[in-house]
Amino acid sequence: MATSNKPAWLALLRAAVDAAQSMRAVGHTLGYSPTSISQVLAGNYAGKTTRIEKRVMEVYGQRTCTHTGLLVTALDCHTASTARAPTHNPMRISAWRACQTCIYTTARKGESNA
Repeated sequence: MATSNKPAWLALLRAAVDAAQSMRAVGHTLGYSPTSISQVLAGNYAGKTTRIEKRVMEVYGQRTCTHTGLLVTALDCHTASTARAPTHNPMRISAWRACQTCIYTTARKGESNA
C-alpha cells in the first residue's frame, strides 16, 4: 500500500476546499484569506504553516468521542466541553459531565490561549 508524503492536515484542507468548492468559504471558516489557502495548497506559502495547520486540525480534524464513540471534530469537542452545563435534559447532562473529565479536555487545560 502506497502512502502519501503529504501531511494529514494538508489532505484535510484539500478535502475541505473540494467539498466546499470554494477557497473563500474554507478561508472564512479558518480565519484566513482565500489567497493564503491557495498558496498553502500550492506549496507557495511564504510563512510558516504551523498556525494554519493547527487551525485546520481544530476545525476539520476528527477524534473519537470517549462518551459517545462517535467521530467529532476537535472544534465540536471543544465547543461541547466549554458549553454551559445543561439543566433540563438528562442525556445532555450526562454528556456534558463526561466532557469535563475527558482526556481531550484535560489535555487542553494545560494549553495557553496564545
